[in-house]
Amino acid sequence: MDPREKWDAIYAHEDKVAKPDPAWVLNACRELLPGQGTCIDIASGLGGNAIYLAGEGYSVTAMDISSAATEKLQHYANNHSLDINAVVTDITAEGLAACRADLITNFHYLDRQLFPVFETVLNPGGVLVFQTFVEGKVANIGPSSKRFLLAPDELASAFPGLTVLKYLDESANPDATHPLAGRACVIARKED
Repeated sequence: MDPREKWDAIYAHEDKVAKPDPAWVLNACRELLPGQGTCIDIASGLGGNAIYLAGEGYSVTAMDISSAATEKLQHYANNHSLDINAVVTDITAEGLAACRADLITNFHYLDRQLFPVFETVLNPGGVLVFQTFVEGKVANIGPSSKRFLLAPDELASAFPGLTVLKYLDESANPDATHPLAGRACVIARKED
């Protein structure tokens, strides 16, 4: 099964009306975000992060490979007058290179070819929030294939052109209910 079919099958069964929760770090560290402007939400799924950020005043482009997810997200956004453009796309460095944003969010999606592109896409003063699972994680959650896992401490230095504002690593946390268990997160800004 190709990735588009896999994610469409997963999201086809999700409730069309339910509002998914945003990532914990977005609210917990909101003072580090630009506060307004354009946002690109990478691998947005049903759009918990996109919905939260649009509610905070951002103009959000939510990108995902699943048409089932993006259709549900766009339906929700339209019904709640949120500034979200949900786009079905296979997220690639080439496709993203022409974009510009004040905020990029990337949760639980790992494509290292996008790392240098994120630095280019951010406007001066823009912020990247990147969080995903780490190899050797203690909690039994998330992917198990190394292809989809960060190396230990990889994220701390993954964006050399950005200034790290906050780095969190809970890969050793065994509590699967903790919002960052098994994951690392970086919040980094592109200087003016």
